[in-house]
Amino acid sequence: MLVAGVGLVGSALIEKAREHGWKIRTLHRSDSGQVTGVQYRENGDEFAYWNPAKHELDPAAVVGADAVVCLNGAAIAPNPWTKSRRKLLRASRLDSTETLAQTMANLPAVDRPKVFLSGSAIGFYGDRGEARLSDLDSHQVGQGFLANLCQEWEACAQVAEDAGIRTAQNRTGLVVSDRGGIGAMLEKLYRFGLGARLGDGRQWQAYIGLDDAASALLFALENDNFTGPFNLTSPVPIRNKDLHDFLSWRAKVPSPWVAPAPAVKLAGDMGKELLLASARTFPDQLEKAGFEFANPDAPSMFNRYFGAK
Repeated sequence: MLVAGVGLVGSALIEKAREHGWKIRTLHRSDSGQVTGVQYRENGDEFAYWNPAKHELDPAAVVGADAVVCLNGAAIAPNPWTKSRRKLLRASRLDSTETLAQTMANLPAVDRPKVFLSGSAIGFYGDRGEARLSDLDSHQVGQGFLANLCQEWEACAQVAEDAGIRTAQNRTGLVVSDRGGIGAMLEKLYRFGLGARLGDGRQWQAYIGLDDAASALLFALENDNFTGPFNLTSPVPIRNKDLHDFLSWRAKVPSPWVAPAPAVKLAGDMGKELLLASARTFPDQLEKAGFEFANPDAPSMFNRYFGAK
């Protein structure tokens, strides 16, 4: 398995894949611009350097990989979405996906990987209120910067699919883990009574526990019939006000704060599209294929990673 993007979710996937007997090869961005074929560490791990910003990847780094996973992307938050930041957010996702997809497609058919798993996000749906957002419905695309970015991101993988490589795109929700990310940040805020309801709190938010995220990605890789975009979210979305109440109760420290919608919108599109947007997503494709979640709702995720109260 060739993995590009070894952040929170990518690292968890690597651990899970090793448990299942996969051999891992990682791609690392080259600070010097150096691009290499496969290299080896003393422990037997394989790696290679690439330069996705210039669409440079040695094809030898891809040959021999049964599966290629691309989870690259600069962090959506907390930096403001200035013009330069938006450019980085796009480039860090599109350049990586395009480079891998095109490199695989250019290989002789016998050398191409069997499956390409390419990242995306629930930002694809935009702000959809009470709508039920299923990954089995191809007409659910939303509006806004994130929705447009996710559409472009997913489209970049089409080159691999056109070359006959089984392709899937994980539309990832908010990840809960004690290793970092949004879950660890919320746990800390509420522990000190600094949590806040966002706006009226009626917006739906889609979370997934890190273990479930890694297991679902591996499930998608190992299931030969699994293709197309899929929601990498739990089957039980939660309203922001309900999560706020739960985390306040769980911390046993009052968090009576409310961040009014006009104040949140001062953060610009990031505030509107990340904090106030409503995404009531359901992982229909995963469940239809037989995947079972260990932590199907947000309360069980927080209890799993931070201890039951």
